[in-house]
Amino acid sequence: MWAPYLCEYEGRFYIYSPPITACAWSIAEHPLGPWSEPIDLGINAIDPAHIAENGRRSSTPTAA
Repeated sequence: MWAPYLCEYEGRFYIYSPPITACAWSIAEHPLGPWSEPIDLGINAIDPAHIAENGRRSSTPTAA
C-alpha cells in the first residue's frame, strides 16, 4: 500500500488507500479501529483525499 491518507471528520475516522486496482476507504469510530471493510471508490488515481463542504463528503483524487 502506498501512502494512505487518514483523517477525522465529525467524530469518525476515514482512511483512504491509494490503488492497487482502485482507491478505497474504510471508516472507524476510533483511530485504532475496528475499521470497516474497504469500500471501493471506483477511482483509479493516486493520492485520494477527504473533502467536506456543506456537510457533504466526497473523495477527490489528485491527478497522476
